[in-house]
Amino acid sequence: MSNTLEFKHPLTKLYFEYTITDITEGSSIAQCEKSLRFFEQLELYEECQGIYLAIKYAKFFISLSKINYDYEVN
Repeated sequence: MSNTLEFKHPLTKLYFEYTITDITEGSSIAQCEKSLRFFEQLELYEECQGIYLAIKYAKFFISLSKINYDYEVN
């Protein structure tokens, strides 16, 4: 997925990919948000941006899946 996205900093891309991998392997959004807060406390903002974007993408796709499911069921 990140091959179609452009990132200004390589760490942002790296942490986006790490977070997407974590989510697809079973980590919850809450766990990822906890990681985001940890990196915020360390003031590692490029890493934060990657994690934040991955969480936003995941929430979007989860919502889209729910809409599609509701549409197919009804």
